[in-house]
Amino acid sequence: MLAQLLPSLASKPPPKRREVRRTDLFESQARAIQPDAQRLEAQIRSVVSALQRAADLWPPVPGTKLRIVKTDPFPHAPRLRVFFTIDEDDDCTMRYLELMEGPAAEEDL
Repeated sequence: MLAQLLPSLASKPPPKRREVRRTDLFESQARAIQPDAQRLEAQIRSVVSALQRAADLWPPVPGTKLRIVKTDPFPHAPRLRVFFTIDEDDDCTMRYLELMEGPAAEEDL
């Protein structure tokens, strides 16, 4: 899903990059997942890059300020679900992190 959204950005002028923060909860979840997930930090960096450029591509969960980005399946890298908020035009915060188990759902590809 992430890879499908980003090519559309190539035809637009470069957007202003947002600052992406991580909550303490997000950091503790990453530390807990790290021993079992190869290339976790690389996957997180790809999410940060996407959020810096285009966080508003992911719609809010109805009734909340939370948005969800899911990483693409990738060899030797975990599939992640990252919950985040857009706090201001220039800032967003990654708030929660989950490993996605099992094969990718069709709507996630």
